[in-house]
Amino acid sequence: MYRFSVIFNIAVLFTINIILASGAFASENKVLMFPFEIEGPKDYQYLSGEIPSLIEFEIKKGGGEIVNFEQAAKKSDKSLFKLAGEKNAGSFLKGKFKIRGNDNFSLEVDLGVLKDKKVYNLKEDFQGIENLFSVVNKIARRAGSRLFKKVKIVEIEITGNERIESEAIKRVLTTKKGTVYADGDLSQDIENIYKMGYFGDIRAKKVETYEGIKVVFDVVEKPTIRQIFIRGNNVYEDKKIKENLSLKSGSILNIFEVKKDLEAVKELYREKNYHQIEISYELKELSHNRADLILIISEGDKTFIKDIVFEGNTEYSDKVLMKKIESSEKGFFSWLTGSGEYKKDQIEQDSGRLLGFYYTTGYAEARVSEPEVTFEGNRVVVLFKISEGTKFDIGDVKAAGDLIVSEEAILSRAKTHKGNVYNREFIHDDILSISDLFANSGYANARVIPDIKKSGDKTLDITFNIEKNNQVYIDKIIVTGNTKTRDKVIRREFPIKEQSLYSKSRLQRGVKNLYRMDYFQTVGMETVPSDKKDKVDIYVNVEEKTTGMFTFGAGYSSVDSLFATVSITQRNFLGKGQTLNLKGEFGGSSTRYTLSFTEPWLFDIPLSAGFDIYNWEREY
Repeated sequence: MYRFSVIFNIAVLFTINIILASGAFASENKVLMFPFEIEGPKDYQYLSGEIPSLIEFEIKKGGGEIVNFEQAAKKSDKSLFKLAGEKNAGSFLKGKFKIRGNDNFSLEVDLGVLKDKKVYNLKEDFQGIENLFSVVNKIARRAGSRLFKKVKIVEIEITGNERIESEAIKRVLTTKKGTVYADGDLSQDIENIYKMGYFGDIRAKKVETYEGIKVVFDVVEKPTIRQIFIRGNNVYEDKKIKENLSLKSGSILNIFEVKKDLEAVKELYREKNYHQIEISYELKELSHNRADLILIISEGDKTFIKDIVFEGNTEYSDKVLMKKIESSEKGFFSWLTGSGEYKKDQIEQDSGRLLGFYYTTGYAEARVSEPEVTFEGNRVVVLFKISEGTKFDIGDVKAAGDLIVSEEAILSRAKTHKGNVYNREFIHDDILSISDLFANSGYANARVIPDIKKSGDKTLDITFNIEKNNQVYIDKIIVTGNTKTRDKVIRREFPIKEQSLYSKSRLQRGVKNLYRMDYFQTVGMETVPSDKKDKVDIYVNVEEKTTGMFTFGAGYSSVDSLFATVSITQRNFLGKGQTLNLKGEFGGSSTRYTLSFTEPWLFDIPLSAGFDIYNWEREY
């Protein structure tokens, strides 16, 4: 008996040890998570903690619980199983993120499930680090399907909707029929439906059936707008205000849209300088889930500039600076002239105007702050803070780099000269002028970079550094927009042909020639790099105008008594650039018919030729 008892106790202890070692008492919902190994540059080491965090989010969504373990998973799978059991976890997760180069990556996750006594390897290769989130999400879902008992959704039902179709609601849902049910998805779906803007209340519930889960979304639709009423408006009529509203009669009442419309109306009033405007709204509920929307407007008064203050200016007086800006203070005749009105965009541009003025008068280091605007009711005070700096003169002016002509020839085109006051506008014009010089010799991609350096306390030396790059040839001249005028008529006006050396001046002359023909309303030209090396395509876009003319006249003379004249002229006959005129003169004693024709490019050369045919009968 004694011997049997000892054997029994040993057996019980042995069984308990086996159960503990196998983790039978461990929670299946708990997952022991190890930091991920990162194989690659140090720039990616932060992902060691980021990737587990993303996986943890998905695991928790499926009902799981994460137990984070700070030490790396360097032990064998058997040891990890034992460690998971000690932490009362039903499984463990470890992983490795590899950077393979050329934007190629690999994410490998080992999922050890105690009850299966098996380690599942989940691996995904992908391109682009921006796809990491979706890959982690995918692997986490696969892990979740291994860990938890998943119940599928067998039906999605929408109730309470009358105007909005159920299919339209289902399209915004994360929850789909046939997918695994997750509580976290319902919260997201309620938010997605709410964002549609058509519903005031949304509730979701799950119904367990024999086949699976049925999800029901019960919605309460917002009312439709029967009419929109405007109250308190004097500056604008109701019609003008309603034109700026996105909501109309018959629209579904969306509070987000209402707030947007209030801002749109405020912006409309600001255009007329009403910055003190206040707008609120009321809803009048009606039967059949309808409502009237009432906008209540308090327009206030126009906002005027009380004072414009300049701070920091010593070289130029306030009076001089006032002449350099567009804004002005309210004066006696402001009610008539509109002067002194506060215009936000204009005030902001005035900072640039002041800075531009200083830059053209030698102050290369001048600074003008953003205007500070202080409201005092319907009056504002505008403050410009100015730091003038030192006034500079121009020292040496040079041209360096790739010179296709002499330095003297290049600088002769410049407005900037030694001894002049520093002027940034002149320097900008000089850059364009020198660039044009190179562009006229085929260097369409030439770059001119001014290098400005101090050579004294009040002197600046300027060097125009030039990079000519390769010469460019014209590959194609492509004409668009002409529906009547033939390409040939347009192309012959350009003193430059395809496959010839690029010349900006000759292209500009061609545009002028087209305008002089008086066949076109507008002529646009664009230079686009060709797919061939060192070549460009020229796109010429024209907008044609009417070139036909009909005239009629009548009068009295002592010879013919009453007479009449009729004339029909086409200056672009058949789109060939030819001129055709038919004229008839009818009087009491004479009749005359005239047919005139002019060809401006005879034999396709700039040689004009024409003829007149007439029949003249006079009665004596």
